Amino acid sequence: MKPALQTLAVLLIVTAVLEAILPQSRSKRAFHVLCAVVLFASLVQPLKGFDFSALELETLFTLPESVGTQMQEQNETARSLAVKTGAETAAKTALENAQIPFTHVTAHCEAQGEEIDLPRLSVTGVPLKAQTRARQILQELFGTGTAIDIETEEEK
Repeated sequence: MKPALQTLAVLLIVTAVLEAILPQSRSKRAFHVLCAVVLFASLVQPLKGFDFSALELETLFTLPESVGTQMQEQNETARSLAVKTGAETAAKTALENAQIPFTHVTAHCEAQGEEIDLPRLSVTGVPLKAQTRARQILQELFGTGTAIDIETEEEK
């Protein structure tokens, strides 16, 4: 490719010099046409030996398998985090609406193929006297498929 660039540079210099030397006339217009053809040919010449089969459109627009797998894992992690955050927010809101004090709510999610399960929900800092009511509210909210772990705070 370097010789082609050198040839192009020399042609441009010669063209510029001849352009400056030639007087305004019909021959100058013919000279412009000739220069355009020569410059075009010098640009196309290096492409003659170029291997266009190396430019496969399929490889340009498909992701490598590792990138696709990595994106799928990131999507699953994002979905799992969204379910976890949603479950925690729903549990906090339900407990707050029932005026049951708590310290912390943690949802434990597991990915099962396309689905995300919520097998367990942990709540800490619930008063002993409100434990049964908190469990009942959360079971109604999440169903029997989710185990509810409630750690009560010691009455003082």
